[in-house]
Amino acid sequence: MKEGKIELLDNDVKKEYSIIFSFEQNDKNYIVYTDNSIDDDGFIKTYVGEYIKEENEEKLLPVDDEKVLAQVEKLLDRLDGEESK
Repeated sequence: MKEGKIELLDNDVKKEYSIIFSFEQNDKNYIVYTDNSIDDDGFIKTYVGEYIKEENEEKLLPVDDEKVLAQVEKLLDRLDGEESK
C-alpha cells in the first residue's frame, strides 16, 4: 500500500484507489477508499474493507457489520458537510 493509495485486483486487473480515511474499531482496522467514479445518483463511489496485515501479506476483506457500515456512513456525511462549507 502506497501512502494515500491502495492497489487491488479487479477481474485480474490491478487498479489504484484513493484512500479517503482509515480507522480502528473493536481491534480491527478499516479503510474507506474510492476509485473516484460516479454512481447512478451522482455520488462518488466509496468502498470499505477490513485491512489485515499478516507477515508479508496484506488483505482487504469485505465488511458486512451493520454497525461499522453505519459508522462509515456517518463519517462520510460529516466529511461531505465539512467540504461543503
